[in-house]
Amino acid sequence: MKSLISSFSVVLLLLGTVNMMNCSQSSKIEIVEKEENQIDILVDGALFTTYRNGLNDEKPIFFPVNSPQGQMLTRGWPLIEGIEGEKNDHVHHQGLWYTYGDVNGLDFWAEPKDSTKNGKIIMGEVIKKSVTGASAELQVTADWVTPEGTVLLKEDKTVVFHARPNYRAMDFTITLTAQDQVVKFGDTKEGMFAIRVTPQLKDDSDGEYLNSDGLKTAAECWGKMAAWVALWGPVKDEDIVVAIFTHPAGQNFPPYWHARGYGLFTANPFGRKMYTRDAEAPLELTLQPGESMTFKARVLIYSGKMTKAELDQEFEAYQKTK
Repeated sequence: MKSLISSFSVVLLLLGTVNMMNCSQSSKIEIVEKEENQIDILVDGALFTTYRNGLNDEKPIFFPVNSPQGQMLTRGWPLIEGIEGEKNDHVHHQGLWYTYGDVNGLDFWAEPKDSTKNGKIIMGEVIKKSVTGASAELQVTADWVTPEGTVLLKEDKTVVFHARPNYRAMDFTITLTAQDQVVKFGDTKEGMFAIRVTPQLKDDSDGEYLNSDGLKTAAECWGKMAAWVALWGPVKDEDIVVAIFTHPAGQNFPPYWHARGYGLFTANPFGRKMYTRDAEAPLELTLQPGESMTFKARVLIYSGKMTKAELDQEFEAYQKTK
């Protein structure tokens, strides 16, 4: 009997060691410039995401964003047509993006574009590409441009990618600097850091929202302030968690959340009046020429299930990063 218990203990010890090794095992990340304005991020040779222009070159996006097992987690339309179950609504919901609906009265969020009312975000240059072990860093620029061609804002974006088995993360630091005129970010729900997911993850399908305060469903999470929001559910035969963590060092932490049941969720550091729907003063920001604002967030993608306690732990680790 003692021999049987001893053998069983050894097996458990070995299994535990294997699990620990899997958790610490690293993955190989590559940054590959395929062509102008298209940069692939590969993990162990498989596509994780591509930095590219969105439809009609209106803004830079990350599309697609894939799971550790290769499932596409972003809605395909309008860049890929004919995917079963997808709705052809909100043409401006493309992959993972960063835009805003009221900048000096111009709309950088919605499409199709009105030439007199909508701005455009033009991809700039690649400043840096580097890979260190299981992490990689991409630094790029962009210009927020008026219909007349005036550059309102210079965007400097740094994305650090992390990869482990069953785990992907993208750490964003995005700085917007006003150029030659005053720039005002108005109070609107249309923004700012957003992802539109596959219909299988929709809150009105098999997906489920959860935020840092324990609220669930789109109805509960919409318009609330929270440090993070996650959406989880099955994608084919893979359990998936997609979470956006915002960083305390970013603008107006914690942000409001524009979380919709059809698969859009966004972190918005402004928009208080639009979200609270009361007489409270608008939450806006005015930048003088040369002044900047910074937004910081992590997009976490996990293949498997996570508890709220585990997501809290991931957020606590993230907020300690610079």
